[in-house]
Amino acid sequence: MKKVLAAIVTGVIAGAAGTCAIMKHEPVTSGDELGQVIRDIRDVPTMSGANATLHRKNRYENLHSVAQILALPTDFAQTEALYVLAGRSDSGAVQNLVYEANRVADPDDRDRALAVLFSRLTELDPPSALAMARTALFAGDRDIEAGVWRSWGKLDLEGALLAAGSQITPGRRNVAAQALFSAYGYLGNETTERIEQELGIRPDRRSRGRYLYELADRSPTTAIEYVNNMSSRRDQRESVYWLAEHLSRTDAARAAGYTDLFTDPVLRESYRRTVASTTAAVEPELVLDRLLTTAETQEEKMQLYGAMRELASRDVDAAIQYLERVGSLQGRQTFTHYIAEELARRDPARALEWARENERGEYQQLMAQVLREIALTEPQLAMEEARNIRHAERRSRAVSDVVRTVARNDPVLAAQLVDQIANRSERNSAAAGVIRKWAQDDPEAAINWVMTNDQIDGKAILGRVSRMLAMTDMDTMIRLLPRLDEENAASWRRQIVQNLAAEASVADAQNFIRRFEGSEDYGKLQAALVSGAAQNDIFLAKQLADQLPVGADRDTAYVQLVNHHANTNPSEAAAWLASISDQQQRRFATEQLVRTWYSQDPDAAGRWADNLPRGIQRDDAIVSLVANWQEMTPSRRLLIDSIGSAEKQARAQIAHIRVVAQTDWQKAQTMLADTEMPSTERQRIQ
Repeated sequence: MKKVLAAIVTGVIAGAAGTCAIMKHEPVTSGDELGQVIRDIRDVPTMSGANATLHRKNRYENLHSVAQILALPTDFAQTEALYVLAGRSDSGAVQNLVYEANRVADPDDRDRALAVLFSRLTELDPPSALAMARTALFAGDRDIEAGVWRSWGKLDLEGALLAAGSQITPGRRNVAAQALFSAYGYLGNETTERIEQELGIRPDRRSRGRYLYELADRSPTTAIEYVNNMSSRRDQRESVYWLAEHLSRTDAARAAGYTDLFTDPVLRESYRRTVASTTAAVEPELVLDRLLTTAETQEEKMQLYGAMRELASRDVDAAIQYLERVGSLQGRQTFTHYIAEELARRDPARALEWARENERGEYQQLMAQVLREIALTEPQLAMEEARNIRHAERRSRAVSDVVRTVARNDPVLAAQLVDQIANRSERNSAAAGVIRKWAQDDPEAAINWVMTNDQIDGKAILGRVSRMLAMTDMDTMIRLLPRLDEENAASWRRQIVQNLAAEASVADAQNFIRRFEGSEDYGKLQAALVSGAAQNDIFLAKQLADQLPVGADRDTAYVQLVNHHANTNPSEAAAWLASISDQQQRRFATEQLVRTWYSQDPDAAGRWADNLPRGIQRDDAIVSLVANWQEMTPSRRLLIDSIGSAEKQARAQIAHIRVVAQTDWQKAQTMLADTEMPSTERQRIQ
């Protein structure tokens, strides 16, 4: 039976995404091949209560369509009838009901009906449900396919795993894996470990976040212990932010009480700050009255800004009154931004009038802020107002901002507006913003627009969008590779390899790389493989890097390894610096290592640098160390004096002056005046 199922699933997936070849019944479609559909089921007359009662008594046996069900007078009755109708229908009948439900005009009614019907179709015929979820009508909603996999996994994990493993692209295997994880608690149990092992895919960012939220809902202390025991520094930082936000919204006062449970001081501080900023939303007026003119510390400012945003969202007129009492320029500008957002959302005409009255001096970007917000709901009004701005530079910026904002909802309309931007640089910037969103919805149309529009710099834009595409739709990205110029194709290939290794599997990335063996780009692809693998398994990544021939690509791979491993084991990462043959690359990796190590354990980082053998690496390490010092002590002065190169001693002194300048400009000026250097260099630093 497993072999039969595998053959069926492989057969349908190998076909076009919209093919329903395995469906047991031909559905009656109401849309064309492009996935367009007429939402013609609307304003269905409501039946009387007596008729509804009679239908319920008869178990809805006389209702045979979604339109008839929508005539029932209550949401409960409609849902009940839909379950009954779906429950007595076979696969073909449910497929027809799915297409009918997709014609419902009301989005809430439509989504509710589709959820019920796809769930039922998955019970009856999982391969048909999967094929239908991938038709042009439904492929745009990734949640539908994920829901099919989730239901399939709950009903028949063996069959779902077999089908998931039969998917021919990494992207589709990943969608299946993440949905199966969600069906069984996301991670941390025998079933999710089995899913990960059999499919070779680990829980992604969303799955990890959902697991943490569920863990925190059961026991915050257990969730914190889980974070404390994480091996990845990056995952810890990410999880601390999620946890602080989640707990603060549930019980702000209680959330603050968990701060000391974090064993790492950096994580503890991050958690404390996030809780503080979230807590301000509970009683914004009290926070504003306390901190409006006195906020000095970073924590107080975060609380103040959180309270500003919350008050503006609740009572914009009260927020305008508070604006006059704000002491700092940054605070006033921030508060003005929040007010502009709220006014534009509630009353565009009033927002435009308020912006015209107040856009002066420190509020020169006020109109642009208002227009960005109006563009979300009334794009034509926003464009007209932007084009009427008299100041040329502000007008150009405003038009560009509006285009990027419109792209969030309608990238095709935004693309049509790009040509109205006079400044070529800003037109390119707006076009890049458009394609980022458009490429998520219809990557082929978006890329085609860039490649055929001679009013924009297509090469630069395609290069900037590669990372986003690799995260969202690698299948399309791979398919589009032959259409690109060689420079962008090389960049895209490296991004594909890195993301395949990080999000799918190292084996998938290696299979992709084999296509380019012997090409000039082959070494860079291997370095990208190491970078992607390092995100999940640093020691496997090191094995891969050790297999590369000595040279620039191996150095690039080791720079990535050092950067990744510095977060978890900086002393071991430091030992890997010796594997970098190029002096400049090794110096860059040293700077990154020292910066990370110093943030975790300043004393250990200092001892490592001091104990290195005299020479280039020690000098570079000390210069990197100095770039973190706020205060100069006698022992630190001796460390700088021990640098063997006079040029690097000067670099260390300048690095320290730069750090001091961030908090005490006058002191930094005095230090600079006392440092011997050419006047041109002193002027450049100033």
